[in-house]
This record gives sequence, structure tokens and C-alpha cells, in this order.
Amino acid sequence: MLFFAFVLLGVFPPKVEFFPINEPKYVNVFIEAPIGTDIEKTDKITRLVEKQVNAIVNVPPYMEEVEVKRANGTVENKQRNWLINSVISQVGNGTSDPAQGVSFANTPNKGRIQLSFVKYAERKGLTTTEILLKLQRDLAGYPGVIVSVDKDAAGPPTGKPINLEITGDEIEPLLAEADRLKLFMESKNVPGVEALRVDIDRQKPEMPIVIDRAKAGRLNVSTYAVADAIRTALFGKEVSTFRVEGDDDDYKIQVRLKDDQRYDVGTIMDMKITFRDMLTADPPGSHQRRRHRRTRHYVQCDQTHRSETRGNREQQRDRWLQQQ
Repeated sequence: MLFFAFVLLGVFPPKVEFFPINEPKYVNVFIEAPIGTDIEKTDKITRLVEKQVNAIVNVPPYMEEVEVKRANGTVENKQRNWLINSVISQVGNGTSDPAQGVSFANTPNKGRIQLSFVKYAERKGLTTTEILLKLQRDLAGYPGVIVSVDKDAAGPPTGKPINLEITGDEIEPLLAEADRLKLFMESKNVPGVEALRVDIDRQKPEMPIVIDRAKAGRLNVSTYAVADAIRTALFGKEVSTFRVEGDDDDYKIQVRLKDDQRYDVGTIMDMKITFRDMLTADPPGSHQRRRHRRTRHYVQCDQTHRSETRGNREQQRDRWLQQQ
């Protein structure tokens, strides 16, 4: 009997799924513009993508008509999506993909749209995976902007499902090979594979600032003071906090240049730098006090000169005595 049981298990193996795919509780639409994009521009792109998302999900059979009572007592019929609880858009910090780990960096070039679904018992037999696949298929992107759709990860961060690692000694051949491999995979149109990217960003804008160290040394100003002044002018620095009367929250006071000044390279380069003199340890603008002390000066000369000087003094003394 036991033998036949093993035979049946071999002929008709049970369908066991060790890592089942969960039904999404919410779906994230990640938007990533090129590094250096202003947050206002990222906000405009996020609003456009949000309109596309609403046009994709707000269709039958997810819509129903409900009665909404106005403040004046009248009743109005409106269409609402019964499968989605909320749609939240966010731009800036906290918009990175949580599957890639926690990130505390400033991300003005990133945005996120989160669609939260109702409870499983209230979904009327429909699966939220359908909306996920529909967004991945129909959501159009923009030139230079990466738009990816992903669900909540039921587990610890594991990275992307597909990772291709290329190793070598020189960076330029590696980047060329990575681009070639990326184009090859995109040409195959593998189902379920989207948002292929190389993890090295070569489009990061930068402007090197070379400090004249010789002149900075003559002025007793450190390179850190120059870098700190430029960083404060661009990104700002928290100098204090204030609290509104009756409010328990503290509001930060950030000091930085105006927008028309901090986006102007000439203004940044011509900016005056306040620093502390590292030699005298006096702060800028302080009044230095000088102490006047008695000093003794020693004049050294040879013996012949001293004899001539002594002879001259004796002659002057004899001449003075004769006049008396």
C-alpha cells in the first residue's frame, strides 16, 4: 500500500507552490526623471502620469454610480471606483522604490503614485493583478523619463527579479557591453520584463569648481569654507526653528539664495565668503586689540666706532665747560 502511494505521488504530483504570488494590496507607479531635474518639472510630469493612471483604472467594471448629498441638501449621482480606496501622488523625498532598500537621499527628480485597493472580501471576485498588468501594458512613458509599475513586496527587499552582472577591468568597455545587452533584451520583448536599465548613471550633470589653493592659503581661507558657502547658497542650511503661538510643531528656518540667484552660475562664483581667520582665530568683522609694550632696542657696532663716538662726546663736554 505504501509502495502504491509513492507511485501515485510520482505519477500525479500535487501542485505545491512554495512561494505564492500575492494579490497586490496596493500598486506603485514610480517616475524617475534625469538627475538634475527641478522638482517643479517633476511635479508636472507626475500630474500627467496621474491623468493616464486615472484613465486606465476608472473604467467598467470598476465603476459604480453612487448618490452624493451636497451641503444644500440636494442629491447628486456620481461615478466612483469601488475597487480603489485612494490614489496618492508624491514628489521628492520618500519616492524611491522600497524594494531597492531604504534611501535617505534627496530625490527631486523622482515621483510616485500609489493606488490602494479595498479589502479582499470587498473585491467582488475581481483580482487586483489585472489592474497591475493593465497599467504595465497601457501606461505610456515620456522621452528621458522612466515609468515603472510594481506591487507591494510581501517580504524583505530582494532586489529586481532579473539581474545581469557584467565584470571587467575597464569601465568604458563595460558600459558599451551593457548597452548592447540592454538593446538585445529590449528587441526580444520578453513578457513581464520592463524598465531595463544600467545601474551606472552617465547623465548626471556636474560642474567642477577648482579652488585656487595658493590664493586661499594667502587669505587664510580653507577649501571647506568655500565648499560650505556654495552648498549653503544652493541647498540651504538650517539656522534655527520657530513655533507659532498655539502650535506644538517647530518649523525649520532655512537660509539660502533666492531662486534667480542660486540658479545663476555667475552669482554663485562672485559670492562673498565669510570665514574665520585660521591664524588669528578672530571671527570675520571682529575688532583686533593691540597691546602696546615697552621694547628695548640694542644697537651693536664695532670697537672703532664706539671710540670715535666717545671721543666726540668728550670734545662736546670740554667745549661746553669752556663756554661756562
